[in-house]
Amino acid sequence: MPDMVRQSRRGRVSGAGVALHSVYLHRSEKIKLELLLHQIPSIESKLSFPKARADPQRRNWVVNATDGDPFTRVIADLIPKYLPTCYLEGYADAYSKVAAEGPARTPRVVVTANAFSSDDGWKMWAGLQCERGAKLVIAQHGGHYGTGDWSASQMHEIAISDRYLSWGWRDLEHPTVRPAPATKLIGMVRRRPMQTGRCLQVLASFPRLSYWMFSVPIGPQCQGYFDDQFAFAGALSRQVRDELIVRLNSNDYGWDQAQRWKDVEPEITTDNGRSDLSTLLDHTRLYVATYNATTFLESFTQGVPTVMFWNPEFWELSESAKPFFELLREAGVLFDDPVTCALHVNSIWEDVPAWWASSNVQSAVNEFCNQYAFVGRRPLRDLKAALTHW
Repeated sequence: MPDMVRQSRRGRVSGAGVALHSVYLHRSEKIKLELLLHQIPSIESKLSFPKARADPQRRNWVVNATDGDPFTRVIADLIPKYLPTCYLEGYADAYSKVAAEGPARTPRVVVTANAFSSDDGWKMWAGLQCERGAKLVIAQHGGHYGTGDWSASQMHEIAISDRYLSWGWRDLEHPTVRPAPATKLIGMVRRRPMQTGRCLQVLASFPRLSYWMFSVPIGPQCQGYFDDQFAFAGALSRQVRDELIVRLNSNDYGWDQAQRWKDVEPEITTDNGRSDLSTLLDHTRLYVATYNATTFLESFTQGVPTVMFWNPEFWELSESAKPFFELLREAGVLFDDPVTCALHVNSIWEDVPAWWASSNVQSAVNEFCNQYAFVGRRPLRDLKAALTHW
């Protein structure tokens, strides 16, 4: 059921007037930020809408797209059929519930990292606040943003927000993009590199029929991605293979990942993707990132020795990001070929901490993080400034 925040019930917002919801800050960090904003710390609770039945009679209308291309006309035909009921048949009840039971706060700024797409209740409430003059701020909620060559999600989020908080990068074509500390990375504790431990290879998975429009493997390209994973594992030395754990993605999308690994590499230990990643990192000597997303940004932030590999034809990079990824290539952190990456892992396995501590590796990683995984020395004060200085 849709849900929304019910914060500081039935009162005018205090302090800086910033309403935070689903911003990816750890609870303690969120409380600290709200205190910096001179606000009473808020508790996020649920507001559910009653389900409404679709009414064919109320969907007997047409979106005019006669001048559009064939794809646009198909979408126009589908909208009346698949518009969520909370925006049509159930809209009046949902709106009334938001007005009656939702927060009566009058914020100057509403902030979220993902509720703009996944929380219909919050969207209705935030829409009301924006109609009354509030600013909408969207905080980046993961990796790939700013680094991928194309991303429908990134374009949409920047377009609908008054300010978009990136994890360090700028967009010269969109001045509303403002670099700020990465909310998901704030408070992460740096780990001490381990002389012993496992090699953790972390995998992605994608829909067989893609509905995510961004620069990742699409449809049949996913087979090439899986082949690269097997090529990497197959080129590792016996010493590394004995310590290898392959973390499958918890979303299988019908690829039957576990069985594929049993068929190709039956001796290698796999994790179903549901184990706590932090617990796995407690025993990890070397982290192997295989896709352009959030995982390696988290391992970089925690100081976990990391190597990466992926096919650049599947993971196209933005022009602005290419120089920073090239720094990682030159430092032996990023590889375009799985076998070359595996041979590098073999060469550093006996003393991973020494390799990771080398000046060229640390220089490349730090420069990359300043651009795409920025936290800074005073992250909460910097966040406050990003939310209140207009």
